[in-house]
Amino acid sequence: ARGNGILYQGNSEADPDLRFVNCTFADLVDVFEHVRLLNAASVEVVGCVFDSTASAVTAPNAQVLAVANVFVGATGDNIDAEPIFVDAANGDYRLAAGSPGIDVADATAYLDAGGGLFDLAGGARFNNDSGLPDTGTGPFSFLDAGAFEFQGNTPNPIDADFNNDGNVNNVDIIDLAD
Repeated sequence: ARGNGILYQGNSEADPDLRFVNCTFADLVDVFEHVRLLNAASVEVVGCVFDSTASAVTAPNAQVLAVANVFVGATGDNIDAEPIFVDAANGDYRLAAGSPGIDVADATAYLDAGGGLFDLAGGARFNNDSGLPDTGTGPFSFLDAGAFEFQGNTPNPIDADFNNDGNVNNVDIIDLAD
């Protein structure tokens, strides 16, 4: 989403559930919130990335379930971090190497929502960044949060981390000996 955010105005009766799965919310100018939802029974936000223009989904009349999202101030089953974009200043909101949104999303939620094999830019949707640990869930633990899949490999800053788990320990010595 880009612009003033998303406003969902339901009727006086509670509308069916709303789901936002693997969305990128960036460069929003609404000073109050990213997403404002009225008269929705429940809102599910899964695997989304929010830039620093705001960091919340609000739904005054609904129950909000937020899982595996990346935004500053996140709590619960979300990631409290600023996403790292390729060039946000110039509108390029693809995830950059080392972004906390890489390999963290819920692949089951993505597939259940009808997610396809390609991201918003046309890149392969299930690209595993071997330089970062796979912490996502579902049949593919390496799906990226947001609308864009990182297409490269993050360089591992720890040269002695032979199994790329982010820790240098005895397991790496065993892997080196093999």
